[in-house]
Amino acid sequence: MRLVLIFAGLLALYLVLDRSAWSLRSIRGEWGLIVGALTIVAAFIVEYIVARKVPREAALALGLGAPRSGATWFTVIGSVVLIALIPIYCAIAGLPLSLRDGWWWLAFGIFAQGGIAEETVFRGFLFRHLREGRTFWRAAAIAAVPFVLVHLAMFWTMEPILAAVSLGVALSLTFPLAAIFERAGNSIWPGAFLHAVIQGTIKLVVVPDESFTQLALVWLVVTAVVPWAVFLLPKSQAESLPRGNPGRAHGG
Repeated sequence: MRLVLIFAGLLALYLVLDRSAWSLRSIRGEWGLIVGALTIVAAFIVEYIVARKVPREAALALGLGAPRSGATWFTVIGSVVLIALIPIYCAIAGLPLSLRDGWWWLAFGIFAQGGIAEETVFRGFLFRHLREGRTFWRAAAIAAVPFVLVHLAMFWTMEPILAAVSLGVALSLTFPLAAIFERAGNSIWPGAFLHAVIQGTIKLVVVPDESFTQLALVWLVVTAVVPWAVFLLPKSQAESLPRGNPGRAHGG
């Protein structure tokens, strides 16, 4: 029954996130701040329904608290490496590169919508609840299913090859993003930053149309691999143990 309630809550949160973005035509984060705010408010409501947590408790439970420094530095360094890939690739390929008009505003919107909102829904809410009583890998594997399913919509908005590769990236990212969430002390912020970089960087750059697909494919492959380096960070014994078991260490 609890599992049904968790997935019902996930569905409600995803509908708020997806439908608000669709209604506002927030494809590149144009209205991301509003979409993110609506999703966070909905998350507080759903968390109260599912776990009876008042706002202050819900904020910490959903991962809105301060992160640990190790995971933060990992995502900052990883993000710099990923972002540097674009100009390096374009320089090697001899491609002209520029940024979209208003890119800085779009970047904030993507961080709110694709970073904060998505990480709150899929890590702060879904993965955290699934992690109770389950090992990290089992919880992450279960959480991967809906995370991949919601990305099937890309086949309606992208070239088939890009959509297929993007789906593989979504599956791959589920596990390192969950690990970043745990190693940040159950905080969404490092993962939200990295998630926004992965999702948003390619949306903010402008290259010749005939070269975009190749650049996007290179970007997708690299972003599917680099985040896995998080598993090289030291971890606690608790990461391999189910949570919520009496007498066992918590955390991760």
